[in-house]
Amino acid sequence: MSKRLDILIFGATGYTGQYVIEEMARKANQFGFKWGIAGRTASKLKQVLQEASNVTGIENLTSNVDTIVANVTNSQSLIDMCAHTKVLINCVGPYRLYGEPVVEACIQSHTHYIDICGEPQFLETIQLRYDSQAQEREIAIVGSCGFDSLIADLGAETIRQQCEQNNLEIALIESYITLNFPKSTRGLMHYATWESAVYGISHANELKPLRRKLFQQKLPYPNYKIEKKSLRKTTIRGKSYWAVPFPGSDKSVVQRTQYFNYTKLNKKPIHFQPYFQMPSFMSAVKLVFFGCLFSLFTKFKLGIQCLLKFPRLFSAGLVTREGAARADCEQASFKMTFITHAENDQKLIHELTGPDPGYITTSILTIGCAIMLLKENDRLPFKGGVFTPAVAFGRTSLMNYLDKEGISLTQKIQTQQILRQYTIKKDFFGGFKAGEYSIYDQYGNILLFRFESRYGFTQTAQLYAYPGKQMVASIRNNWSPWLYDAEIQVFDTIFNQWIPGRITQAFPNYSFRYIIQYANRHLIMEHNIFSLTTEIRNEQPPNYILARMRLRLSSIILPNKYDLQVYTNELPDVIYFLALAAYDYNNGRRIRSGQNGK
Repeated sequence: MSKRLDILIFGATGYTGQYVIEEMARKANQFGFKWGIAGRTASKLKQVLQEASNVTGIENLTSNVDTIVANVTNSQSLIDMCAHTKVLINCVGPYRLYGEPVVEACIQSHTHYIDICGEPQFLETIQLRYDSQAQEREIAIVGSCGFDSLIADLGAETIRQQCEQNNLEIALIESYITLNFPKSTRGLMHYATWESAVYGISHANELKPLRRKLFQQKLPYPNYKIEKKSLRKTTIRGKSYWAVPFPGSDKSVVQRTQYFNYTKLNKKPIHFQPYFQMPSFMSAVKLVFFGCLFSLFTKFKLGIQCLLKFPRLFSAGLVTREGAARADCEQASFKMTFITHAENDQKLIHELTGPDPGYITTSILTIGCAIMLLKENDRLPFKGGVFTPAVAFGRTSLMNYLDKEGISLTQKIQTQQILRQYTIKKDFFGGFKAGEYSIYDQYGNILLFRFESRYGFTQTAQLYAYPGKQMVASIRNNWSPWLYDAEIQVFDTIFNQWIPGRITQAFPNYSFRYIIQYANRHLIMEHNIFSLTTEIRNEQPPNYILARMRLRLSSIILPNKYDLQVYTNELPDVIYFLALAAYDYNNGRRIRSGQNGK
């Protein structure tokens, strides 16, 4: 074992392998590692070493780094290759086609194994078939050690450990990935990644029977409702974004970690749901469209052939056989935001940021994992087995290592907790009145406020506080065929005077956004399209949420019933009551206009 290399990179002549070699070259001197590379052709191995030398400025790589010729179609060459190293990094994909013989060779050679796979079928098949053998041989088989899916898995595990230390129980962790790339005519993704995705989605039907064998014990997940929509709007730190479920291996890998934590370590499992975070509605729709098209074409043989033959066409230019230009990678970055839903409606926000995810971050992660296997092998939960990244490295110093490499996890300001909740019911019979509402406590039992309105064609209403029925606010709509415009009055109990304000629609009839002016404050009320939720927040940064109101699903048909949640004490709650009255009235007017053909 002492004569072995410390680390060997297999698939070194591939696009991703080139970046992994460069990162390995930078770390070899720092840690005193003896390393090498392996591939099908000796001349190409020397060539990539020379290219790595040119990029990194490290001289004599071609003479100082060992090269080994090996081919996935020759099992003996794989065994000989693995016998030369303590840790093998496998960069040869698609893994469902070429990965399993390499794992078998590592087990026979007593060699630790790492890959950058993002294919759930392969990862779970390897765990089912080789976990017991890896335990017997005391070697670690750790898949998905690239951007797919170490970032999500290790990030979620780090947050879980932090909450465990603070005696805070988690129900759900959501991740929202944002990718920032410069404009490029060459594409942003290499064909090999695309090929792996095509084969992975086309064989997704294999997962269900596979998981019945792999996960024989049912986990007691928290009773928490998870939205299952292909397109949803969410709010992160007061800003609204569109989100689309992330189709990669993140959820699969994190679920495997939860299964291990519960069955082996007796830790409570948590729900995990990953998303793409999109900057606009149209970008989200575009992603959903291409995602549906991609999924459809993977269902039949001719479709698969088209996807593999015309990757640029079916990816809107993102995928090319050449991959992203190095200059573009150096300008790219990512951010993964974790929203942790904990007990008592608490929400924690963490952000994990880093450079280009596909190649630069992946190479840093992969080499970091190899270093942990060599330097901190005693911190693995068991001496051998098939592990997820979080299971293998969740107790090592990998997060500290990554932080020094520019991949850092930070906790942001905790979102506001719900301070007060109200149930608001609209009267069913109002004649020609603009709308009357009763405002109760969150349980709908105690009457706290009531809107009383006048008969007429415009909205005129007063708000009374109970039980004394004292008038505390009013709203009067200045009738307009297009733009909603209402004057409001709020009684200030501190200064014992009425303070005027205004609620206006941001754009006639086509916008679900309103501007609320009150006491030198400008607020935004925005309705989430295709949902039942309306939010009120500051117009100027930090534009965090002040209140959120939601129409109950059972109230789509009159009478309307709303739930109102208040997050701050900055403004009197009657402002939010007035805002709801304005939105409900104008929305009803818009519906009536549509019904009349206007």
